[in-house]
Amino acid sequence: MENGTKMKVLWMIQERGGEKKAIWTRVGVGFVNRDGSINVQLEALPLNGGKLQLRDYVPRDAEAGDDPFAAVPKAASQRAGGHEARS
Repeated sequence: MENGTKMKVLWMIQERGGEKKAIWTRVGVGFVNRDGSINVQLEALPLNGGKLQLRDYVPRDAEAGDDPFAAVPKAASQRAGGHEARS
């Protein structure tokens, strides 16, 4: 599977009531196998009917010193009105 990274991040997306905002919470990771299948390792239980999305891992700038796994993808953060939740 050459298109995309070998590591994925699993997000739970919860819509907020009548608002057009969403909360993105990282709930696990996925690893692409040689045959293209994906192993998923949950780090939290996705509850409350949230939608799950598996995205390519994109590291943050190394200078920032932040946890790269805690970052909501830039495009997702913009769609979600900049709101994010960390697990």
